Amino acid sequence: MVFSMCLLRKSERWVRPGAAAWHAAARAVLLVLCMALATPAHADTIDIKDARLEAHDEGWTLRTELTLELSPRLEEAVSKGVPLYFNLEFELTRSRWYWLDEKTLQAGQTYKLSYHALTQSYRLSAGTLYQSFATLNEALRLLARPRLFAVERNKVVPGENYTGQVRMRLDVTQLPKAFQIDRLTSRDWTLESDWRKFPFRPDVAGAAGVAGGAAAAGAAGGTGAAGVTGATGVGSPAGGSGSASGSGSAGSGSAGSGNPAGSTGQK
Repeated sequence: MVFSMCLLRKSERWVRPGAAAWHAAARAVLLVLCMALATPAHADTIDIKDARLEAHDEGWTLRTELTLELSPRLEEAVSKGVPLYFNLEFELTRSRWYWLDEKTLQAGQTYKLSYHALTQSYRLSAGTLYQSFATLNEALRLLARPRLFAVERNKVVPGENYTGQVRMRLDVTQLPKAFQIDRLTSRDWTLESDWRKFPFRPDVAGAAGVAGGAAAAGAAGGTGAAGVTGATGVGSPAGGSGSASGSGSAGSGSAGSGNPAGSTGQK
């Protein structure tokens, strides 16, 4: 009886020749999973220490402070001419007790960190704005303090409760294809923060003050129903935001400019 069962098992192995290969592949997959679980998570991440919206005449600017460290492989890649793209993402939602929260707006900005061998300098750019640095650490210090004109006054309701959330991440989709394949087996290419949430409540008194100030400016300028027009300027040597308004009968204004950490963007 035992001898016949052994023959049956041997015959089953010969009947299903692919079973051995399937078992070997399964063991290999399990081994890879065990090694991945045993590998400690990479310590280099992005940690958002503070995030808030600061009011000004046109709306609110997002100010973010974070800690950002590159892994040795990322530092080597950027020093050899591989540009790194970082996405700053912001969302604003309004709480509603009777239904799901309303997504009021989304805003974001992409920062490009690159190295230029000709000038032997690092460059941090956002859109058409850029700034050069002698060392990588200097560029990372500016990248760690991004500012973004995020909320216009006509997009929110004064007195309502909102929740803002922001995050920063390395955009791996813009890496060269070879690095995108390498990131599947290495955590050195994964660099992102968690969503940082904070409450936001537009000030009713502030909105009334802005409206009254605009009316007073129109009356003082003597422009009649047309009012005074201007252009918004963004950025400053410190990375902040500001505005410049025109005056007189022409009603024209000028726009400001500044470094990439103080650039704007809305979706």
